[in-house]
Amino acid sequence: HAGRYTCLAANAVGQVERTFDLAVHVPPELVRGAGPVTNVTVSLHGALTLICEASGIPPPTVSWSWENSPIIPSEHTRLLSGGWILRLTRMRARDGGLYSCRASNVAGEARKDFSVEVLGKDEALGQKHCRDLGYCSGT
Repeated sequence: HAGRYTCLAANAVGQVERTFDLAVHVPPELVRGAGPVTNVTVSLHGALTLICEASGIPPPTVSWSWENSPIIPSEHTRLLSGGWILRLTRMRARDGGLYSCRASNVAGEARKDFSVEVLGKDEALGQKHCRDLGYCSGT
């Protein structure tokens, strides 16, 4: 248990006392959503909210990634509640993929993966694809 402990050594010559503060570190543990991957679907142009809540001592910090690249907040990408919540607005077809949160502290880390599928056709992406190819085939 964490706390303040005192060691007392005594003999015929005298005694010595030393006090120590003991901190117990506990690795992060995900509060909900156990399991390797959570499948999530979101509508095209809809909003996506992912929650990564973990406990641990000291309290863990959270980082997010998409397809193994760090997520950087922007106009349509927000980190809320100290990073525990990832909110993306106006989802595009290309925004689907593997999102991961990593809760870490000095004692270890825990990871949660979200496989996100965006439902619906992204017209803008189709038009860009046509321009890139120079022609359209059934889009």
